[in-house]
Amino acid sequence: MQKALQPWRELALLLRGVRKELLVAGTLSMAINLLMLSPTLYMLQVYDRVMLSHNALTLLLSTLLLVLVLTLVAWFEKLRTGLLVGLGITFDKTLQPGVFHATLQRELQAPGAHTTQSLQDLSQVRQFITSQGIFAFFDAPWFFIYAAVLFLIHPLLGWIGLAFALVHLGFIHHSRRRAEPLIDAASDLQVQAQALEHSQMRNAETLQAMGMLPSMQRIWEITYARWNQAQALAQHDGQQRVAFSKFLRYTQQSLSLGAGALLVLQGEISAGAMIATNILMTRMLQPLDTLTSSWRSWLGMHSALQRIHKQSVHQNASPSAPVPVPWADGPLHVSAQGLTAVVAQSETCILDHIDLDLSPGSAVALLGPSGAGKTSLALALLGTLPGCTGRVLWNDQPVDCLHPPPWPDRLGYLPQQVEFITGTVSQNIARFGEINASAVVQAAMHAGVHDMVLRLPNGYDTLIGPQGIALSSGQKQRLGLARALYGQPRLLVLDEPDAHLDEVGEQALMDALTRLKASGCTMLLITHKRGLLSLCDRILMMQSGHLLRELATHA
Repeated sequence: MQKALQPWRELALLLRGVRKELLVAGTLSMAINLLMLSPTLYMLQVYDRVMLSHNALTLLLSTLLLVLVLTLVAWFEKLRTGLLVGLGITFDKTLQPGVFHATLQRELQAPGAHTTQSLQDLSQVRQFITSQGIFAFFDAPWFFIYAAVLFLIHPLLGWIGLAFALVHLGFIHHSRRRAEPLIDAASDLQVQAQALEHSQMRNAETLQAMGMLPSMQRIWEITYARWNQAQALAQHDGQQRVAFSKFLRYTQQSLSLGAGALLVLQGEISAGAMIATNILMTRMLQPLDTLTSSWRSWLGMHSALQRIHKQSVHQNASPSAPVPVPWADGPLHVSAQGLTAVVAQSETCILDHIDLDLSPGSAVALLGPSGAGKTSLALALLGTLPGCTGRVLWNDQPVDCLHPPPWPDRLGYLPQQVEFITGTVSQNIARFGEINASAVVQAAMHAGVHDMVLRLPNGYDTLIGPQGIALSSGQKQRLGLARALYGQPRLLVLDEPDAHLDEVGEQALMDALTRLKASGCTMLLITHKRGLLSLCDRILMMQSGHLLRELATHA
């Protein structure tokens, strides 16, 4: 119970920052509910005075006054809706940076773990705040006022209203217990189906070339059928609840009208009071009826809040500020002490108490078979390997205190699988920071990719990435290398940098690394190419997460 309430408490804490807006929305709600008593008074006026006196002037003035009041109510509704839309935007802006950072951290720890769901959850919570369902919060306190008015007209009508309110509350409680697991199951299956579809689309060429399409289509059809079935169950349950809600509403209106007619026959209330109380009782139960009709949105928002809370608990909710360092422009000494990393799912040790020292301006090569732990060691030295214990120091400063790096253009990294964010060539090479045109061109020339970029449709302004033009593996490799070489890197980590390069590209890479080494850059290269090994001061052999030995260099 405590865990279930925690997301709501966090939401309440967030809403404290917009207390002024909530106070205005509450005031508007109070005015709306107060003015909505006017139809009841109008009915009393028409049936109890106008119908008896046959005074057309009284009817005209009462009608004009009612229209004026309802116009004012509509204007207040517009103001309240606009205020809640702004509140939703403010809420989104407050949470979005932390959620985005936590999403990136989760992707680092568990790649491909449906991390985009958090941003969708944030959008769902914001949409709920701006929807009609949130109005039930503001209108609910007026339930007691409407009930008190009913009791003043006649106790029997008040008890009928309370009885229907209890039925509504019981129905809402039952709906929550029944609908929540159905909606959660449908939501989880939707995430799985979307992840499978995304994976298949990204590997469409491989699926086509290797004849995997029929098998993958069967898997997709099975996953989609499960999602469709879960969605159908949730929708069917929702339709049943809507049908029962309509039954309650119509029954309430009929019974309240019948009870009012009985009281009229007994001479205890007037005919006007009979009609007026029917409207008043409908208005009294409207917040509960709104809650019933929007229960699916309530449950979806609650599930989204729980997922956001769960992720925020396990991740750092906001990015840490970079630590100023006096040695940003000087040589960089990198050391590792007792680095150990274990894959949580399989409990496989990928790094086993590794000690390593990279002297300033040195070039160190890592060799070893696939799965030896080379990439994991490189990521650990960069401070991005999840679940890693031990210490990594840059000039005697712990890496975890320095991230994000206070000098991102002094750090270069080329992963095995090079990907780009949707943006121009210049933006990607400059790492989406302030673009230094000369530095971008210089990095491209050092990577041997300048001429290729000029042949693109818009040169350095060509859009690349998931939504841009398609690049070959060799083009991606070269542009990734240019991104790593951008600026004046003092630490360069390259993971199989020549995997997709031709002879011209390899020569450009050799020249760039030779130039960087002469400038004092500390380099770690994961490679097996003799040309690159000849540049290295040390060659280390890895296997099964261990540094086995140091090989002789041929420099």
